[in-house]
Amino acid sequence: MNSFVLAYAGGIVGAVLMDITETLAARAGLTSGVNVALVGRWALGLLRGQWTHADIARSPVRPGEVRMGWAFHLLVGGGGVALLYAALLEATGWTLPAHRLWGGVGFGAATSLLPWLLLLPAFG
Repeated sequence: MNSFVLAYAGGIVGAVLMDITETLAARAGLTSGVNVALVGRWALGLLRGQWTHADIARSPVRPGEVRMGWAFHLLVGGGGVALLYAALLEATGWTLPAHRLWGGVGFGAATSLLPWLLLLPAFG
């Protein structure tokens, strides 16, 4: 199977696992939880040139923000990670690890930090 397809599938699995982890952490009171509508509101704002919000929960509700949130989440979680993995290998000249699963898991764990470092700060 094509490496990109495997990386995309791995990215989607990672996105789903992050969703499950975030839901469990929110139920345990460890995090506030991320509302997919807010992700959609942010993504729709990107299309209008608005990269950050003072408080995204107080930003106006946008039509289709839930659908956009899920689409953005799965597109970035799958495709973005797959493209980033391929780009990293190309830019560094590295080859795929002998054990592809562990290489993918390691890369997925590293990219799991991206929402906390990029997305959540942009929410305000």
